[in-house]
Amino acid sequence: MTEPTDSSPAQRAAHLAAFGLLYGLAALLARTVLAGPAGGLANADPSYYAGATVALPFDVLLGCVIGLPAARRPGSLGARAVSGVCAMVVLALHVAVTPRLPGAVTREHLELAGPRALGAGLMLGAALLAGLQPLAQRLTARYEKRAGRVADAVALGLLACLDVGASVGAYDALYAGAVHPLWHLALESGGRETPAADPAPARHDHDHEHHEHDHGEAHQRRIGPNDVMVLADDEPSTDGRPPGDIRVMVSVLHQGDTLEPVPDTAYPYCLDALPPPPIPAGEALPDVIVVLLRDVGMRELQLDAAPNVPVMPMLRRLGTEAVLFDDVMAAGEVDEDVLPAVLSGQPPSSEAPLLRDPALPYLPGVARDFAARGYETAFFDGVRDDRTFRGSYLRMVGFERVDAPALGAAPVREDQATYEQLAAFFDAEREHRAPRFAVMHNLGRTAESALAGPAATDFESLRARLADTDQQFEAFYTWYQREARPRGTVLLVLGDHPSPVVFPEDPETPTTGTGHELFFRVPLFVTGLTPPREAALRERSSRLGAHTDLPRTLLGLTGDHRHGCYFGRDLFADGDWPTRRAPLSFGGDSRQFLVAHDGDTRWLYNTLTRTVRIHDRARDPRLERDLFSEDDPEWPRVREYLLSHLATQNYLRRRRRYIPLPDAGDDARPPVTQPERISDRGLLDGPVVDGERPLRQSHAEVQAAADAGFEAIALDVFMTSERDLITIGSSQLFELREGLPVTTEDVTRQQLETMQRPAPTVQELLRRHPSMRFHFALHAPTRPERRGPWLTTVVQTFRELPPDRVALTLDDPVLAGVLVGELQGSGVSIGLTRAPDSNEAAQLWLQTARAIGVGWLFLPHNVVDEALMERAHGMGVKVGLLGVTGAAAVTRLMSATATPDAYLATRAFLLTGSPRPSAP
Repeated sequence: MTEPTDSSPAQRAAHLAAFGLLYGLAALLARTVLAGPAGGLANADPSYYAGATVALPFDVLLGCVIGLPAARRPGSLGARAVSGVCAMVVLALHVAVTPRLPGAVTREHLELAGPRALGAGLMLGAALLAGLQPLAQRLTARYEKRAGRVADAVALGLLACLDVGASVGAYDALYAGAVHPLWHLALESGGRETPAADPAPARHDHDHEHHEHDHGEAHQRRIGPNDVMVLADDEPSTDGRPPGDIRVMVSVLHQGDTLEPVPDTAYPYCLDALPPPPIPAGEALPDVIVVLLRDVGMRELQLDAAPNVPVMPMLRRLGTEAVLFDDVMAAGEVDEDVLPAVLSGQPPSSEAPLLRDPALPYLPGVARDFAARGYETAFFDGVRDDRTFRGSYLRMVGFERVDAPALGAAPVREDQATYEQLAAFFDAEREHRAPRFAVMHNLGRTAESALAGPAATDFESLRARLADTDQQFEAFYTWYQREARPRGTVLLVLGDHPSPVVFPEDPETPTTGTGHELFFRVPLFVTGLTPPREAALRERSSRLGAHTDLPRTLLGLTGDHRHGCYFGRDLFADGDWPTRRAPLSFGGDSRQFLVAHDGDTRWLYNTLTRTVRIHDRARDPRLERDLFSEDDPEWPRVREYLLSHLATQNYLRRRRRYIPLPDAGDDARPPVTQPERISDRGLLDGPVVDGERPLRQSHAEVQAAADAGFEAIALDVFMTSERDLITIGSSQLFELREGLPVTTEDVTRQQLETMQRPAPTVQELLRRHPSMRFHFALHAPTRPERRGPWLTTVVQTFRELPPDRVALTLDDPVLAGVLVGELQGSGVSIGLTRAPDSNEAAQLWLQTARAIGVGWLFLPHNVVDEALMERAHGMGVKVGLLGVTGAAAVTRLMSATATPDAYLATRAFLLTGSPRPSAP
């Protein structure tokens, strides 16, 4: 029997209320069970569940809104489907977003949690639709009278206001439980920070939860019975920098070095900036090689293929021939965490890795310090990565040569080829050359398996990869013993991070609750030192180390014992080692776990749920027994340490104060001249509007700009299906009936001519207009599979063009960095175009421009001032102005010391010393 198509007000109200109630209960279930804090009800903060309870009326009200189609037509299957699908999507957002609250939620987090969230949303939505009709029938009698409907609506609206108030004014766990995911994504996607506590009497602005400090009359604080008395009397912070007691707490438990306050609190990790010490007369600096082995931790090293038959026999043998430091902790589980730790001494943070950050900060670099000691530096990579800042980062930290798979070839290469390049670097010009420093990061698998897709995560595949890694390293080590070691070359072999593969003996439920267990212990082998030195290191090989120790350890081999801005110690140093030390690592599918390796005690802190687990890794290597207790006397101190680290990292990521930016010197400072005038009439955003004449980036437009008095013109450049680089106002040509866009990537130049869309190539423009300079705004293809061919075409094209007549600009800093590396030596100028909304944000982009090595930075004229231009010129970066519509935008910035190097405008303006242009 079918339901009637016409429905009474009571039936509609009942269906609306039923849908809202069921949706509210489903949202509550998603908040507390499917996406609630790890550890369950027993260990969670009660305020989280208080917030979830407060949110229930709001969720019921939202459910009523979503259920309007189903309520207006209760008998329509289509109407119920519309409401049901909407409910499923919103419930899936609960499952995806709630575990990240109150922190930042990025696109990567949503993509990672997407499959599980959609499955949970589908399950909850199906249950909602199944219970809708029975519950509506029970509620129909209540809503026969208008008074009942009005009373419930008013009560629900008033109760929902409580959740709105909690979303606006709550913090921490209460906010996480109360806020709706859509609210957080729309208004707080960067995370809601807890406001600073009341300033303590010692004149500190505390931005994390520690209120029981007794600074005393002299602003001193004794951290512990065995720690040094330290001074913490900084002025209150005005820009978020960590106060002295936070920095001291981090220094005490991590034991980066001394406990003395840093000279400049704006740079929390910088203790000194002294010039390199002189090389003692008569002493030669040794060559140094560092080999990073992918997915090799201590437990991988101890694997056996059969009883007494190791999977990695070469590395097992190296452990007896060389010095093995077997208690070194990896910074994280991915390359993007490991490289900044190993090469810049920077610990990871809970946010996205630095190499995946939208803007690369300027970081310390061990290769840069080696170069200052007179070394030639090189990095040999098994992968080419054009989707992160990997290549730009390696050049920034000082590697003069970055040897990776060539552009246009396969993005990976087998370890044998990379080892051969490394050996050739040290074999070349043996006599009368500078000392050399090189780092190699292996691929850890065959090229065929790498190109086939992600590495298999089963145990047997891991053993095969490890065996191949060992065999390839054995061949290299044979060369090292024969050719390099006799010359005094020092070799360090370090695991980058243990693999995420589940071992047969691992517990069924990891300490993280889901996924794989977190392991960070990696081996560090050292050989090539003198016998007395190696004997001394064997006595120190039990020291607890970290990836962040490597920069100062490497520099110590050359006699450079400065602290610099590295967050670590010299692992080989003479003297006493801290009796207690707690290096830090980050892990987890959502980077939510901060791990402190406190000797044999492992503190696993969930930064999302604020819960903690403690394990004794010596007595409980399987990590099965949680020893945490709220009464643990060490917990307050360790909690202070972890929060201090997070506070410092939050400051560093927001302010980019890792290291003072070096001045490029007077030679690199551009001279103060009249700015170059660039016509922007060739630039067009988006497709042509119906009824408008399409803007033609043709020879006529270029000639019109030249007649108006412009020295240069900016033109958009896209690639055709035949890999021609053409100038055209928009890549989108038209849409098919199905709504699919047709772009320049899909057509040839001949087809463009047929559509009466002339599009000259960059080569044709240079031939036809010999007196004009061109700023080509490059646009990457929208399809990922075309990215590689596009990069290859751009590099091959502009290597052959005169560099004094062309300049390239991009709005993608990753691609700009890739082109800087590929076009090195060609003389082609590369610029970065950004549109920040403030001068402060423009300063951060200036740091990124310096880090990736571009020569130009184009910014909106309203965020540029003389101070920014002076700083940019001191770093060797030229500044161009965007959006100029009047002469005042340029003339206000012209001074005796700093002047814009260029500006883009639709008209040429009369400036001092410039010819009077005619109107375009």
